[in-house]
Amino acid sequence: MAGLTAANKLYTSTASKDLFELIVVEGGTRIGGRINTSEFGGDKIEMGATWIHGIGNSPIHKIAQQTNSLQSSQPWECMDGNNNDESIITISEGGFHLQSSIVDPISKLFKCLMDYSQGKLTKESAKGEISSYYKIATKASSSSNFDSNKNLSIGSFLRQGLDSYFESMKEQEEVKGCEDWNNCNNWNKKLLQEAVFAMYENTERTYTSAGDLESLDYEAESEYRMFPGEEITIAKGYLSIIESIASVLPNGLVQL
Repeated sequence: MAGLTAANKLYTSTASKDLFELIVVEGGTRIGGRINTSEFGGDKIEMGATWIHGIGNSPIHKIAQQTNSLQSSQPWECMDGNNNDESIITISEGGFHLQSSIVDPISKLFKCLMDYSQGKLTKESAKGEISSYYKIATKASSSSNFDSNKNLSIGSFLRQGLDSYFESMKEQEEVKGCEDWNNCNNWNKKLLQEAVFAMYENTERTYTSAGDLESLDYEAESEYRMFPGEEITIAKGYLSIIESIASVLPNGLVQL
């Protein structure tokens, strides 16, 4: 997308046409890179990039509006939006339905840790229940356990935050209902909450395309900015954005 956008800007700029010959070299057999919309069972599905993360002032959303790509009579992926419905449940290995008392504190902890690393959670904004998570985050970021010769990573920060959380919890009681399982004697609340936390870590890796959160610099996390507003998918597919950007380029300019 970046290369095609640059080509679009250069080609539509009158001054640049007299300065050089413009050619776009695509290493694959199609344009779009990881953006690739397909169909399955009559539905539009995304093979790569899926969401417009914030529609406020988003150039992607603007193109989608201009090309009428936000409406379609054909079903498309996540057409009902980003589901944050309370009906979502968490199932552990063995089919055990985790109670909200196990999942919710870890969900809040992870969100607060990420908000803190991104500069969204401050002392002033940490009110009520969130203040306890804020204290955990500040402790994690200033922990002396980190190598002074190595920059703090997001992965280390998150794990230190989880350790600090468990330190604040005195009891690691056996989960009610676990006795109904076969071979589940080793499960307890801490192990289940560690698994929930790992689930959020893996989700964060999909957002950042990082194989390991230890490779993400903690200080740089606050530099990342999201567009405000709703997160949506594109009815006619993300590929429609690519096609719109490339539509001004004459045949032969893009070499596959």
